[in-house]
Amino acid sequence: MLQLKQLIGSIISSYLGPYKSNKLVVEAKDTCMIKCPVLLLQKIDIKDHLSYLIEETLNSHHEQYGCSSISLLTMWYLWNEEFHIALQEGCEITDIVEHSQNILELVISHLSDIAILCDETFLGRQDKNNKSLQIQNSESSFCLSRRHPFDKSSEKSGISQNSSNKIPIGVQYSSRHFSPSQSHYTVGEQEGLVHKTDEEIYENNCHEKYSQTETLKCSMKSLVEKLSHGAAEFTDLIYNAWTNQVETSNSVKFNIDGIVICPVTLPSSYSTVVDGLIFKSNVRYLHDQDLNIEKSRALIIKGSIAFEYAHLGYSEDVCVTLKKSPEELEVSAKDGWIRKCCDLLLDFEINCLFLTGEVDPAISSFCSSNSIFLLPCISWTLLQDLCVSVNESPCVYLLECDHENVISNLTIKKWDFEHVEMRDEDFYVHITISNPEEAKKIYTIVLCHPNQLLLTSQEHQFWHMASRLHLATKGNKLLPGGGKTEKWCFDFLQKCPARNDTRERIKLAIQRGFLNYFEILLEKTDCSNEICTEESVDEMQSKIQAWRSAMALVLVLLQCDCLIVNGCDDPIFDQNLIGLL
Repeated sequence: MLQLKQLIGSIISSYLGPYKSNKLVVEAKDTCMIKCPVLLLQKIDIKDHLSYLIEETLNSHHEQYGCSSISLLTMWYLWNEEFHIALQEGCEITDIVEHSQNILELVISHLSDIAILCDETFLGRQDKNNKSLQIQNSESSFCLSRRHPFDKSSEKSGISQNSSNKIPIGVQYSSRHFSPSQSHYTVGEQEGLVHKTDEEIYENNCHEKYSQTETLKCSMKSLVEKLSHGAAEFTDLIYNAWTNQVETSNSVKFNIDGIVICPVTLPSSYSTVVDGLIFKSNVRYLHDQDLNIEKSRALIIKGSIAFEYAHLGYSEDVCVTLKKSPEELEVSAKDGWIRKCCDLLLDFEINCLFLTGEVDPAISSFCSSNSIFLLPCISWTLLQDLCVSVNESPCVYLLECDHENVISNLTIKKWDFEHVEMRDEDFYVHITISNPEEAKKIYTIVLCHPNQLLLTSQEHQFWHMASRLHLATKGNKLLPGGGKTEKWCFDFLQKCPARNDTRERIKLAIQRGFLNYFEILLEKTDCSNEICTEESVDEMQSKIQAWRSAMALVLVLLQCDCLIVNGCDDPIFDQNLIGLL
C-alpha cells in the first residue's frame, strides 16, 4: 500500500501540469517511452491489491474521454488521504459516503458560474449578449474566402448573379437605420451610395467575410494553444487538420473520428496534414512498382481470402477460424474455389483489394499477373475509417461480394515524402476519396520523429490533445486551467455553510483536496504568479467525470474491508488468501 502511494505521488509530480517528463520503461528486450499515467501504471508491475481497482478506473475513463486521467488519479490520491484523516478524527464511513457525493455535486452544479462557452469565446460569437448571432455565419465565411479572392472565376460568376438585384436601394429605404428621415448622409452622398456598382458591393461583402474568416482562424488557433497543456509540438498539426475540416463541412466542431495518424521515423519537420488515408504496407513486391491508380475498382474484405478460412459471427471480441482436416481438403474443390475467386475479380474488373487477413498464394499470384493491387493484413481500424468515408460495408468472404460492394471513387498512389530516400521495407500508400461525405472525410496526420520510442509516445500524446479539442467543441464548455478551477472550488465550499459538524468536516476534506491540487501546481512551477496568469483552459466534461470517478473510487475502497484471493496466478499470492485491508 505504501509503495503504491509513493509511486502514484511520483506520477502526479511528473505528469500534473504543463511540464511533463518522459519515462523510459525497459522490459526484458522491450523498451518504450511513456508520457501517460495510464500507460505507466499498466507497465509497472505493482504488487498491491489497490492497483487493480485504480487501473480499471483509469482505463475506463481514458478509453471513453482520452484525457483528464491525471486529474482523476490526483483527486483520488488527495481525497483518499483527506478522508482517512477524517476517519482518524472520528468521522464515520457511513457519513462520508452519505455526504461526500452530495457536496461534490453541489460544486459541479455551480461550475457554470465560471464556465467558458467555447462558441462565444473562440468560434465566432463575439457578442455574448446577442443570442441571435449564429456560428454558421463564421462557418460559411470559409467557403466565401476560398471563392474570393483566390478563385477569379467565382468572382465573375458572383457578379453576374447579383447584377439583377438592386439590393442597396431596398436596404437603404426599408431599414430603419437607413430611412431618409434618420439618415445623416447628404443628398449627394446618398446618390453616391445608391449608384455603387454591384461589383463593388460584392467586393465589400467578400472583404468582410474574409476578415471574419481570418478572425475565426485566429480564435481557433488560440483555442488549440490553450488546450495544448504544454504539448506545443502538436498545435500546428491539430490546427491545420481542424481548419481543413471546417473548410469542407458546415460545422466548426473538431471531428476526431475523421483523423488518422501515420507515424514515420523522419525529422519532425516532415510532419504534416494530408487529405486522405496514408498507411505503411509491408508487401515487398510493390516496392518497384509505380503505383498510380486514378480510378479504382476496389473491394474491402474484413477477413482472409483462403480456402480454409471460415468466419463465424460478427463479434469484435470473438474471432473463430476453422481449418478442415487434410482428408476434407480435396484438390479439386480448392481449385474450383480459386477459379471462382479469379473469375469474380475479372468479372467485376477489380484493380484493388484491401483486406485484414491473409491471401492464398494462388490468388496473390493471380493478382500480381493481372495488375490487381493487393494489400493484405491491414489494420481494421484503418479499413473501418475508409469504409465510413466511402459509405460502404466490408465483405467477409470474397465470393459473397457483388457489384454494389465495388468502390470506384478512390485514387491510390505511393506516398514519397517529398522524394526523401526511405528504407527498402518502408512503403507508404496514399488513398484519396473523391467526393466523400462531408462529415466522413479522412485526414491523415503524418507524425514524424527520428526516434522510434519518442514517436510512439508522441502518437499517444497527440490523441490526448485531439480528444480535449473534440470534447471542447462538442460540449461547448471549458473551465479555467492552471488550477484556477480547483482554487475556485475551494473558495466556493469555504463560503457554503454546513448543517452540522459532521458535514462540515467532510466538506473540509473535499476542500483540502481541491486546495492541495492547486498547491501542487504552484509548487511545481515554483512561481505563484505564473500559475495565476496561466491562460490554459480545461475541457469541462472530462474533468467533471474525472472528479466523479475519483470520488466513487475513494468511497468504494473505504467500504471494502476484506481481500479474498482464490486461485490467482499472480506470484504475489502463493496460496489462497483471506486478509483484512
